[in-house]
Amino acid sequence: MKIGIMQPYFLPYIGYFQLINSVDKFVIYDDVQYIKRGWINKNKMLVNNNATNFILSIKNDSYDLNINERCFSDNLEVEIKKLLKGIERAYKKAPYFNQVIPLIIKIYQILFLTV
Repeated sequence: MKIGIMQPYFLPYIGYFQLINSVDKFVIYDDVQYIKRGWINKNKMLVNNNATNFILSIKNDSYDLNINERCFSDNLEVEIKKLLKGIERAYKKAPYFNQVIPLIIKIYQILFLTV
């Protein structure tokens, strides 16, 4: 039996999904200390051919809290709407944008229940 273990990522890269597909069991390792400069609540997208960071803010809490004990800031809904608009501006001319953007919106609705 093959097991894959990864910390949660916000919009994971393709290798994350390839790992999930290649193992029998996959574990999301979220009961470890939150990494302040990690990729748990941030990622990058291309804006005018430049990699640009985007971050969903986390509430200020003890540094000792685990990933699964952290919460998004009270500004989450505003940040998600801003992010979705940024995705649209950056990728609206990309192939398959019209097919993919409803999926991205649905993911945010399911995960955050606020969009």
